[in-house]
Amino acid sequence: SLPLQILLFFHHWLALFWTSTNMTLLIWKRYKYDYPPLAFGWEVTFVILLTVINFIRIHVCTRGNKLEELHSLVWGLGLSIPMIVGYSFFLDLQTYILRADIVLNAIALFFTSSEIILGAFVGFILYRSYPLM
Repeated sequence: SLPLQILLFFHHWLALFWTSTNMTLLIWKRYKYDYPPLAFGWEVTFVILLTVINFIRIHVCTRGNKLEELHSLVWGLGLSIPMIVGYSFFLDLQTYILRADIVLNAIALFFTSSEIILGAFVGFILYRSYPLM
């Protein structure tokens, strides 16, 4: 599906931008505001973990879309769940939230949600085209 592939391509670049911007904002907030003792370490860990999961998810979804593999697409859609939870955490539950955090995570949620909808549609088409044996 070309629309899904376009979303995945741009989400790859958004993920790079999201990671670098979030790390920069976290470092800035660390020096600007008083963080609770363990909160900064946990938030940096969450950024790194979400980045790893996101790049795996984008790779698996791209593979499933290009090779028309239903199981790869399903795995990619399954990995979207922790991404939505993570983006929601950084949108609303982190220690200090800036407007840049809100905008950045809202855009990332939009991309991920759009990929879930298009991925489910493509998965349904693949399921109907290639019956399971």
